[in-house]
Amino acid sequence: MITNIRQVLLSVFQRNSSQAIRVLVVLLTVVALLASTFNVFAVPTPGGSHPVAVGPISAETGFPTWYKDSTGTRMELCLDGGLNPLCGYLPGEIPNPDAPITVPDNFPTTGESFYMLSNALMNTDAAGGKAIIVLALEAAFATPEITAGDQVTFGRVRIWIDNLIPSATYKVTHPYGYDLLTADAGGGRRSIRWVEDIGIGAKGDFTGALSSRIGPFLKWDPAVAPAAPTGYIGDPNVLHTVVGSPFNTNFFRVEGPAGSFTGSTNLCADPALGNDPVALDDCIQINQFSLVGKYATNAGVNITQATYSQSAADGGKLDVFASSDANQSIQIAKGNGYSTTLLGADGLGHYFARIDFAGVAPAQVQVVNASDVPVASKTIPVVDKVTVKKAEFNAELGTLTVEAVSSDTFNAPVLTVGDYGPMDVNGSLVVNGVGIVPEKITVTSSRGGSDSEAVEVTGNISYQPMPITAGITVPGGDVIPPVAPDTTLAFNVQQNHVITLDGTSSSGDIDGYSWVQLSGSPVVINGANSATATFTSPAFVDTMEFQLTVTRNNPGSTDSKNVTIHTLDVQPPLANAGPDQAGVFVGSKITLDGSASQQVGTYVWTQVLNAGNPVVTLTGANTAKPIFTFPNYAGPLTFQLTVNNAGGSSTDTVLVSATLDVLTQIRADFIRSKNTWRITGVASILGIPVGPGNEVRAYLGVFATEAQAIAANKLIGVSQVDATGAWAIRPANVAANIRAVAGNQITLFTIRGGYATSPVAIK
Repeated sequence: MITNIRQVLLSVFQRNSSQAIRVLVVLLTVVALLASTFNVFAVPTPGGSHPVAVGPISAETGFPTWYKDSTGTRMELCLDGGLNPLCGYLPGEIPNPDAPITVPDNFPTTGESFYMLSNALMNTDAAGGKAIIVLALEAAFATPEITAGDQVTFGRVRIWIDNLIPSATYKVTHPYGYDLLTADAGGGRRSIRWVEDIGIGAKGDFTGALSSRIGPFLKWDPAVAPAAPTGYIGDPNVLHTVVGSPFNTNFFRVEGPAGSFTGSTNLCADPALGNDPVALDDCIQINQFSLVGKYATNAGVNITQATYSQSAADGGKLDVFASSDANQSIQIAKGNGYSTTLLGADGLGHYFARIDFAGVAPAQVQVVNASDVPVASKTIPVVDKVTVKKAEFNAELGTLTVEAVSSDTFNAPVLTVGDYGPMDVNGSLVVNGVGIVPEKITVTSSRGGSDSEAVEVTGNISYQPMPITAGITVPGGDVIPPVAPDTTLAFNVQQNHVITLDGTSSSGDIDGYSWVQLSGSPVVINGANSATATFTSPAFVDTMEFQLTVTRNNPGSTDSKNVTIHTLDVQPPLANAGPDQAGVFVGSKITLDGSASQQVGTYVWTQVLNAGNPVVTLTGANTAKPIFTFPNYAGPLTFQLTVNNAGGSSTDTVLVSATLDVLTQIRADFIRSKNTWRITGVASILGIPVGPGNEVRAYLGVFATEAQAIAANKLIGVSQVDATGAWAIRPANVAANIRAVAGNQITLFTIRGGYATSPVAIK
């Protein structure tokens, strides 16, 4: 059971987390966008703790050497492979486990690694539902390939829970606080599917993870045997209690309404937990976690700056700034014209040295951390130090004046001001006829140095506010464009309807709106001093004219626009249910669209049931655009729209049909000696960002429905489909109930209606 939980959790995380992060980076979507996809809201615990420091960048992997938490614990990437199972890698996932880990040549093929990875899993009911939590500080790549320069890190809290009461609110408590989550309105599998990823920043910036909730790091409870392996926070193959929660909540608990967890083997013993003070089936909890993490042994080194100064009077000076953990032996390696030098330290991880050099300034400098084993080394170009002394823009005269100096007065390097051109020999540049300048001016040197300075603006000039313009768009209600254009804007509407006068298309620096009626039968204008106003059209044929005036207070200005509205005889409605929709995806939200209907008083949508049709729930059936979830069904579904008004009613129908997923190139191998599955294939409906997203689930045995497979407790594993259609399920050390023998078959289901069976090859 232990190894099965570990592999299910690791496969869920490792097959999905990198894809999620890659899509997140590619689309520049921000952090918990996935949460809003599946839940109405998610409220995390206020306060809490975080990682507090990030170490130097490793020259071999391009990731930080370590992250440190508030207890002083430093964690490095867990990258052990080969016969060492403590980092969770399967044989073959590290190309050469006996060689140093490097990017891109010898990094785990999963494309991800962890400073800490913690998982827990429990049953939600007797039907095989699961509650899964993943807590991690992860290193991954912004692209599908393992590419130098694309490294990213982030802290993750992921929560997946099956078979909950639809739309009910649940409190999920874990070592890093609690989250209030709302189950999907459809219930069922993954009723809650929520993830919070914090830390992805610009390339090379790994400080964002310091804002995540993953801190302090979890570790095995030292008071509970066995002890953690030396150098590691735990063993992912052994479930264990943990410590480290800043809230002393070293468990995974889900609380909700009574009846939420009927039949679960993980029910809470305390009836006070959950929403019901008596029921026990409103709360589940587990305090056993699978844990991956390795204590950092090396500190690494970063060179934050290396500059030189050179003059005829003082010769050459080299200033080197570095950072690492405190109490390290940080040295400048011997170079041409200078000797090996120990940098001074402040005890806080900052290091500095100034040394003399003879002759030409060195092109680069090497700094090593002699305390590390093996020795960490970094090289950085040596540049001159540029100082911008003045950056002034006179807006009245249109003149930009920049003054700067270089620390190299001996070689007199050329200084250049951005796109404005080179400075003179005295380090000055004056540019005339300038209208707009950037916020900052950057001066670069031909010797590599640069400096930026905020522009100071002078001059007695100011910009005028935008002119104001009144604008009117189509009034609300039943609007029919006039047959012939009038001299003013004109529209035809029905009698006795609420009509909206819309002035939001007005532009400029507007302080006030005013609607007045100029002609026609008097009506009451509601909201006459706002951008949008309403009135009820007369119950007879009439013509009215209204005027919108927009006002600016300082400097004073007004503009007006008129609209003519004709009330006509009552017209019968005309239903338009929209064009037929073919090729939609099973499980996707479908929107019906009757907005092209005319003269509508009310909308009524119904499903036309034919033989064999599943019944769906229409949300917003009395609106122009109701929504439903397309079921796992191959045939078309028919929907009827009926529109009504005082002049009668009208109907129209629309057909909606799905494209079912097709699974091909299926291969199912079971390696008996390792109790390991290798199941791969291709789905016709692709994963994000190219497709709508898809997921494959494999079960041992032949089942007509997935409900039967879940009830039999034969889940082998789950995989997201990638953007090419490929998927892979690869759990190892699986439990006895999903170990294959000769003659076995597997059944595959996808969330997009895919179904297939395949024989198993025993190896």
